[in-house]
Amino acid sequence: MSTRTIESAHTTQETPEERLELGEWHADGHWRFAVTELALSATVETDDGETHELPPDEQLLVATTRVANDGSALDEHLAGRFVALVGGEAFSEQYRIENPETEWRIRADQLRRVEYPGQWTAEGLAVEPGETTTAWSAFVVPRPAERGAVRIGYNPDREPDGPFPVQWVTETEH
Repeated sequence: MSTRTIESAHTTQETPEERLELGEWHADGHWRFAVTELALSATVETDDGETHELPPDEQLLVATTRVANDGSALDEHLAGRFVALVGGEAFSEQYRIENPETEWRIRADQLRRVEYPGQWTAEGLAVEPGETTTAWSAFVVPRPAERGAVRIGYNPDREPDGPFPVQWVTETEH
């Protein structure tokens, strides 16, 4: 599990510069983002129909995001701007998920896409001007973190340690 403790006050879960509910939009230049859904699961299902249990202390978090290009040209949204924030720690997007049942890892792009519509954000998103698309990010977070304890942080500068001034919270947090 990839994790880091958030140190600076302006990045902590309690004090984001912009706190949004799921579904609310954040504008960053010609890009707009809205985290629309969070799903937690102790198991993962791959495109080949196989189901795998994650280690007892981990679970998969999938964040579904709407991405809009309000600019006038085709542009690519780069991965690495979203993190899962749980209990003062930041969890980076995962490209591979440990599989305790075998020696190999499950690639995030092998996860069953019926459950997670749209494009996996780590692949990058080429978005036409005026277009809005659906994307998703996979994170491995501690179990038993519950949905109401999870925030999705956004880092406009793609710095690995933050800050994460924009955060989406669940409706149960209020």
